[in-house]
Amino acid sequence: VFESKHGTEVFFRQPLSVAAMGDGSFWVVAYGSNELVHFDINGIVIERTHGPVQGLDRPFDVLPLENDNLLVSEFAADRLSLLTKDGAFIKSFGASGRGEGQCIGPQFLATDSYGNIFVTDFGNARIVVFSPDGEGLFSFGQRSGVFPGFTAPAGIAILHDLVYAADSVKGCIYVFDTAGNYIRTL
Repeated sequence: VFESKHGTEVFFRQPLSVAAMGDGSFWVVAYGSNELVHFDINGIVIERTHGPVQGLDRPFDVLPLENDNLLVSEFAADRLSLLTKDGAFIKSFGASGRGEGQCIGPQFLATDSYGNIFVTDFGNARIVVFSPDGEGLFSFGQRSGVFPGFTAPAGIAILHDLVYAADSVKGCIYVFDTAGNYIRTL
């Protein structure tokens, strides 16, 4: 928020995530104003994007991909959207539901060494995995004989093909391999 000669103006509302780009610029996800805001290295707004024609619906996380495109999770639309590095809309994938390639409230994003996309699916208390092209592959994180199951999956990171996923209610981080097999709790 800043003051101008026209009164109080808002840059954006409810920032949730920041993605640093290779050129020093960065994108900020503005959940409350349904947009992504691109800043240059000096913090000056370069551009804004609202995604597809119908607009972004509560964008939650943004992830720069190896091909320089951007991936955005849309919490209220139950989908992921792919944008160019300049914020132009390419396509959306995923759908609302409990099946493969479906989610309810997608939040945080990560990719493995093969480019597969991992998204925390808050509403279904699991992690959903998509191919680099957006095809639903599988999900994991449900209760099993060795894993207690997620209550509220939150942040996710992949390092050396190990998936680290936080549970915000249980206050722990679970470790899986990229096939979704539970390894241990931190």
